[in-house]
Amino acid sequence: MALPLKYRSAIAIGKVVGTYQYRTDIAANIRHTIPVEWIRTDIPLYKYKF
Repeated sequence: MALPLKYRSAIAIGKVVGTYQYRTDIAANIRHTIPVEWIRTDIPLYKYKF
């Protein structure tokens, strides 16, 4: 999984380690989740062309 980070010019790379979950135990705007093991969270965005 690749996730562009909104407030940094970086990309996070991770591996999905579980299945979809609907959670009510966290913030109201974060209900739909998938567990991820983050491998890197600091890859500079400038290294990739889109």
